Amino acid sequence: MYKLKSKYIKLDNSTRLHGASRPIVGLTGGIASGKSTVAEILNKKGLFVIDADQLIKDIYRKRETIIFIDKLLPQAISNGEVDFKVLRAQFFKNAEIKHKIENFLYQRLPIVFQEKLDQNLSHSFVVYDVPLLFEKKLELQFDYILNIFCSPNIQLERIIRRDSSSPQLAQKIIDQQFDVNFKIKKSDYSIENNLDIDHLRKQVDRFLEILLNK
Repeated sequence: MYKLKSKYIKLDNSTRLHGASRPIVGLTGGIASGKSTVAEILNKKGLFVIDADQLIKDIYRKRETIIFIDKLLPQAISNGEVDFKVLRAQFFKNAEIKHKIENFLYQRLPIVFQEKLDQNLSHSFVVYDVPLLFEKKLELQFDYILNIFCSPNIQLERIIRRDSSSPQLAQKIIDQQFDVNFKIKKSDYSIENNLDIDHLRKQVDRFLEILLNK
């Protein structure tokens, strides 16, 4: 089983995100940087990866969440499920509703995170895929941070191609996230993903040689 080198275990459960008893390697990166691809590579290699976005989706499916949203914003519930198209539209229109729902979700995030940890006790550490790690000011709560980035031009092209977005919308999305150089400076390790998947896999292998005990 993979183990972190001891020098990279910097925190304990009093300072670690969600009070985790095991070390957490934060995986982050700008939109369309290739972060999700790296998460998939790590998962296939046998590392324990938790996806923060998936945890939020799991919370949205819970009955208590549906009841909460139904009371706050009944038009966002359809056939007993959250209508995310309606919800996203309201998020842009009403900052108060957005704040209330996000606060509800984030209060429950530590619980579902711990549930995921408890499902896999054999791994000595976890990789936590958090897209907005720096934007949410979480960087001091991770033992180690891996950042995935690419050039702004490639990032723009990928968003346009992947989401069929206009260049203007794609740029607006990029501008809402922290600058890539800031993330590189604040991370323990960064992987540049400007080339093909084979090149990315080689860089991930190089990263794991640095991070893990052999």
